[in-house]
Amino acid sequence: MQMRISYSKFKYKLKHLEMIILKINIHRSATNKVFAGVIGGLSEHFQWNPTLARVIFVILAFTPFFPGIIAYLILWILMKDPA
Repeated sequence: MQMRISYSKFKYKLKHLEMIILKINIHRSATNKVFAGVIGGLSEHFQWNPTLARVIFVILAFTPFFPGIIAYLILWILMKDPA
């Protein structure tokens, strides 16, 4: 069974996600980053342990239910530059 999402639904969901992220005002991390600072920025904003957040993200990224690389790229695009 294939799951198909039309382009208009995807565009709507991406726009909705962008509005949520811009409303929350999350920035990528300038100091606590490994690749682009996405997980570091999320951990700084929500006051999480960045190492633990990265480990959880990597574990979830390799499960078939969570497209981690796609989520990371979308957050990289939508999150503001480091403050």
